[in-house]
Amino acid sequence: MEQQNVEVNKLEAIALAEQIFQMLKRDVLAEIDIESQYDFLLKKYPSFSRTFQIVLHKMVFERRYLTSAFKRFLDKLHSNPGKGMEGFIERQADYAKFLYIEECKLSGRRYDANIAKKIWEKECNFMWSEYKKILETEKSITNEFEKEEAKHNKERKQELFEFMKKEYELGVEIDNLDLMDLDDKNADDLVKMLMTKVERKAEFPEEKINPFKEKPKIRVLTEEEERERIASFDDPATKAFFERKLNKGTNKKYKIKRKKNKRR
Repeated sequence: MEQQNVEVNKLEAIALAEQIFQMLKRDVLAEIDIESQYDFLLKKYPSFSRTFQIVLHKMVFERRYLTSAFKRFLDKLHSNPGKGMEGFIERQADYAKFLYIEECKLSGRRYDANIAKKIWEKECNFMWSEYKKILETEKSITNEFEKEEAKHNKERKQELFEFMKKEYELGVEIDNLDLMDLDDKNADDLVKMLMTKVERKAEFPEEKINPFKEKPKIRVLTEEEERERIASFDDPATKAFFERKLNKGTNKKYKIKRKKNKRR
C-alpha cells in the first residue's frame, strides 16, 4: 500500500512538472520577464518549487526539462533522501547530473562521467553558497532587530525614569544613572523599586523619599496611632502579639513616641 502511494505521488509530480514546462514552452508567460516568470511560478506552485527547486529553476532560466531525468531524480530522492540541508542539496544536484545524462542519450551521444561529476559538484557548490548567503542575511536582519529593540528599551526606560523624577520628585541621582550599564533584569528591578517608592509617596506625601538610599526613612508613629493600627488586625493572635510588644516598649518595627512620666 505504501509503495503504491509513493508511485502515485511520483506520477502526480511528473504530471505537474510537464504541465509547467509546457506552459513555458508555449510562452504563456511571455509578456513578463524571466525573473518575474520564476517568481510567479514560485507563488503559484509553492510545494513543487520547494521540493523540486532545481527542476523549476532549469525549466525557467534554461528552458530544459526531461521526464526521464525527473523520474531518475524521484527514484533517487525516494531511495536515499539524505539528511538535513546537505542531503537536500546533493539530491537537487543529482537532477542536474541526470538531466545532462538523459540529454546525451536523447541525442545519441555517450555521456562523459567526468563532466557529469563536475556538473554535480558545480550545482552543490552553487547551492551551498546561496544557502550561506541566506544565513548571513538572516543573521544581519536579526542583529539589526536586536539593536533596534535595545535602543527602544533604553528610550522607554529613560522616559519612565524622567516621568518619575518629574512627577514624584524621586531625586537627581536618576540624571547620573547610566542606563547602558543596566541589563534588562536590573533595569526592571529598579523600575519596580521606584514604583514602590511612588506608591509610598502617594500614601505619605509629606515624606522626602530618596529611592537610592539603602535604608529609607521609617515613619514615626505615635503610641495612639500604633494602638489604632493594632486594633485593625483581624487575627486575635497577631493583635495580642503586637499589644505585648507595645506594652513592653520593644517594638522594633515602629518607633513609638512615648511620654515619660515625671517622678515626683
